[in-house]
Amino acid sequence: MKTFFADFKHFSIGHIAPDLYRSKKYKVSQWNVRHLPAPKSDSHRTYMGGNYVLITNA
Repeated sequence: MKTFFADFKHFSIGHIAPDLYRSKKYKVSQWNVRHLPAPKSDSHRTYMGGNYVLITNA
């Protein structure tokens, strides 16, 4: 999926994730249990608007 909605806002590849979703509370650390591919170095998955989203740590 290349676009989705979260918090009544449209997101697509390249958009900046809000700080809330960059917090530890939303970080998906058990990606393997959810059958998701491992995140690349310097990135992690977060849960936004019912979607697992890969975001960079920067």
